[in-house]
Amino acid sequence: SARIMNLYERNADMVEVSTMADFFGNRWSVNAVMMGNPKQTIFLMPSATIAKWFRKTSGPVGLHATVESGDLDVSASRNGDTLFLHIVNPQLDRAEEASIAVSGVPLGSVTAHTISPDRLDAYVDADHPDSFEPTTATGTASDGALTWNFPPASVTMLEIDASGIANG
Repeated sequence: SARIMNLYERNADMVEVSTMADFFGNRWSVNAVMMGNPKQTIFLMPSATIAKWFRKTSGPVGLHATVESGDLDVSASRNGDTLFLHIVNPQLDRAEEASIAVSGVPLGSVTAHTISPDRLDAYVDADHPDSFEPTTATGTASDGALTWNFPPASVTMLEIDASGIANG
């Protein structure tokens, strides 16, 4: 789901509205929201969790972003002096580390929201509604660049303070 959202974000000049799931239901895995029976709590399916976090961690201005090595899938946007990077590590068995830099822009603090279940066979149901909720971590760039570790089979949404781009 996150790789598809990255694709949509990278091609936002051609994609005006998109969805990855039906809105709600009670038994299909293609639903965004599962309603269950009257005694169960309503919960988000993985595609809805991804969509929710992309919505929270995206800006109105798309940016070109590249990865020089590895298998990471990345898209980027900005809102004022905040850069948003969505990075998917599709590798099931290894973490990837990447150094992030923006030419001529000193990077500051970063907030990372990472969806990386403990097990590859993790799932969401009425008894496990939060299996794909992100964990949050913070960090700071060093010498204008940021190095971050992306766990296997994960999506990470980075919010990076880049105050130097607000006027440029």
